[in-house]
Amino acid sequence: MEKQQGVVHYIEEERAKGKSDQDITHDLLNNGWQMDIIQSAMHGAPIKRRDLEPILDIRKQPIRRIIIFGGIVLLILCLLAAFA
Repeated sequence: MEKQQGVVHYIEEERAKGKSDQDITHDLLNNGWQMDIIQSAMHGAPIKRRDLEPILDIRKQPIRRIIIFGGIVLLILCLLAAFA
């Protein structure tokens, strides 16, 4: 991450001098930097998708409990009605 910050700083300095992104990329590649690091530094790191399933699962739990509880109550009522 620190390496990328150094590249970001270099890119900002070179852009301020009026250098094109293509020339900056060429210079960085010639100095051993990898293209994915250069692109990430120029355009920002790609947004990683978070797995929202645990969040959604937590929100669903109260509803599941209500449905299960309702089902149990309904089953008991049906059994009581059948044997009454």
